[in-house]
This record gives sequence, structure tokens and C-alpha cells, in this order.
Amino acid sequence: MAERVSGTGGRAAKGIHLTVRIDGAQATLKALRDLPKGASDELRDAAQSLSEKMAGWVTAAGQAEGRQASLLVGTVKAKRDRLPYIVVGGTKRIGHAWPGAGRAPAYQLLFGSEFGASTGHGFKPHRGKVGY
Repeated sequence: MAERVSGTGGRAAKGIHLTVRIDGAQATLKALRDLPKGASDELRDAAQSLSEKMAGWVTAAGQAEGRQASLLVGTVKAKRDRLPYIVVGGTKRIGHAWPGAGRAPAYQLLFGSEFGASTGHGFKPHRGKVGY
């Protein structure tokens, strides 16, 4: 059975919160918590190295995807944790100012870039729950 892994790292999150279901996730996380400190530090170093590679892949994909996605590449960051971990988006205002509205927070562009929009604004057409 798949287990639910979610959270915001103890911080208040703004924008989209995703939940991922992974078989055996809770048992794996418990085993990682039980590692000695030295092993845990090595694991974090290795996971951060992988996270940095993943962040590079996400950045390259965003640059190739389109105008909105390419605006988000500056918000891609690798984080240090026991598992590979990257973040994209956030509250930083990016993009072009719309008349009377200013620039949009990155998390809003992230959603529109991935899922499209039904009202235009240069996004691909909205496809419901299916991303691009």
C-alpha cells in the first residue's frame, strides 16, 4: 500500500502543496532517522549532490518549455535533506507587470505553466488535472 509523504518542512507554505504517495516511505524515513549522525551527514551530502543535479535538469527543462516556465528557472533551488529535495516557485514576484496588477508571485506562474490557464495570459490551454 502507498504511504503519504507531505509537509512544508515546518514552515508556513504559500501556494501549492503537493502530496506524493510512495510505497514504504514511512519505514524508510524511520530507518533514516535511526542512522548515526555521521552516516546521516553523509546521506545528506549525497542527497544534496543529487538534488543539485535534479535542479539543473528542472532548470534546463524550464528554459526549453516556454516563456512562463523560463521565468521560473531562477527560483529552482536544491535543498539539503536526507532525500533529494528541490523547491520551485515561492512568493518572489517575477515576470512582466500586467496593467493594474503588477508582477505575479512565482507560485502562480508555476501553476499556470504546468497546468495551463483558461483565460489566456500567454499560458497553454488548461487541461484540468493533467499537467504539461
